[in-house]
Amino acid sequence: MKKNTISQRYAVLVLFSILLSVVVIGALGILTLWNKTNQDVVTIMNLTTESKAAGMDLVLLKTRDVVDTVAAYVGARVASVNMQSEEAVLQAGLDEEIQELFLSSVENMEGIVGYSIRYSAPYDSIVNGFAFRRRLTEKAFSPAEEESSLANPSDIDWYNLAKTSGKPVWVPIREYPYINGYIFSYAVPIYFDEELVGVACVDADFEVLAKPVREVSLFGNGYAYLTDDKGKVYYHPLIGYGVLLTEDEDDVPEVDSALADTSTHGQLISYEYQGQKKKMAFQSLINDMRLVVTANEEDVRQETNILIRRIVLSAAGIMVIFMFFALEMEKRTMHPALDKMENLAHLDGLTGVLNKTSFIEIQEYLDKKIRSKKAAFGFVMFDANELKKINDQYGHKMGDVYLLSTVEMIQECFPGCQIFRIGGDEFVVVIEGENSLRSAEKWLNSTYAWQEKRRQEKREPWEKPSVAGALSIFDPQIHHSSEEVLAAADKLMYKEKQRMKENNAYGRDSAGNPGM
Repeated sequence: MKKNTISQRYAVLVLFSILLSVVVIGALGILTLWNKTNQDVVTIMNLTTESKAAGMDLVLLKTRDVVDTVAAYVGARVASVNMQSEEAVLQAGLDEEIQELFLSSVENMEGIVGYSIRYSAPYDSIVNGFAFRRRLTEKAFSPAEEESSLANPSDIDWYNLAKTSGKPVWVPIREYPYINGYIFSYAVPIYFDEELVGVACVDADFEVLAKPVREVSLFGNGYAYLTDDKGKVYYHPLIGYGVLLTEDEDDVPEVDSALADTSTHGQLISYEYQGQKKKMAFQSLINDMRLVVTANEEDVRQETNILIRRIVLSAAGIMVIFMFFALEMEKRTMHPALDKMENLAHLDGLTGVLNKTSFIEIQEYLDKKIRSKKAAFGFVMFDANELKKINDQYGHKMGDVYLLSTVEMIQECFPGCQIFRIGGDEFVVVIEGENSLRSAEKWLNSTYAWQEKRRQEKREPWEKPSVAGALSIFDPQIHHSSEEVLAAADKLMYKEKQRMKENNAYGRDSAGNPGM
């Protein structure tokens, strides 16, 4: 065999080996990148949907709480007036009292453009209904010119909806010429002894819901939209208001059927719309709307496809370097966004401490410790005693300040410990390690001294929280799970709460003695 022939064959063998290496390494790289991108896309789209839905639900919850509170108060007050004399005098005072209560509850809430109460017979002869509204550029409310509605509340859609259902209702979004836009409403029937007194209602600018939806942008041309569970469009960048998706010429049956569920449950739905393959995730809101986030599959895959082409055209050495670079770039771009969204999903939006989801995870971790017989922990359960009173008397904004003051106390008295908000006014501190457990009782007692000091220093009720707390430490002879430790702390906390209530106590001194 000639030398040149041997050389050529050797060269061919080397080239074939290099080509085979490139193909194998490239295929593995492409497969790894593809799977990783799939996982990240699912996570990003679902976390975007959940975080946006949580913010919108907070707006809806504030609206709901205001009307529920006013309705409960009005029912009791109007019924009590009905059993008294001097109705004309009482009516004048009661009208003003109810209007001032409603106004103080809504005047500083973002997006509120109107509030109303309509009374049913015989209460409409005792106290007058009212309707106030304002434009988005105005701070003050003015009486609405709806004399016919005042005289005949049965002409009002929200009144009839609430009356017919017999329970609070979210009134469908509708056009409202007064603000040159759309509104949504929440109406609550007012009852006393199972008798309908009337209906209270708040109107809110739909823009407070549409704005966060409009701000969604991901994967280039991705967007979000709002519908109901039947597919009626409330906001969509490509489809007009009020259109039913089922009547759209490009209707997608798999999307229509999916919206009947409450969410995509951590998955994505694939479909085709106007000739484009798309992915979507959605989450239901408390008013039964559906927040949908969607993106073109081509846009989702765009960066991945570019990387794949570079991998195929690169040499073996360049391939290794490029793969490392690609993974680093991915880590620096997508992972920070994921980490940020993960934090949002695990933190309480008001107080900044860890939320109920995080507490469930720490319980799972502690249960594993218990099973491995390495557990050394305790729970301190706290309950903000006066939250409802603060909310009712001073408004939910001051109630938020009250909760923030409670968190400030816990953070100062339990340095370095994890704090969780597991309910509206309930917090849990997780204490781990023998050293920390030895200090736990001292830290708990210091909260009462903190409350006493704050009571002396501060003037406003929402700045000086009254908080009941109790400590339960894991005992392997008694407890078999973290849930049992939590239940013990909860039971002790409610005993402490009852003691404080009976003694009108603000807490204990630094030695743990009850204080008044």
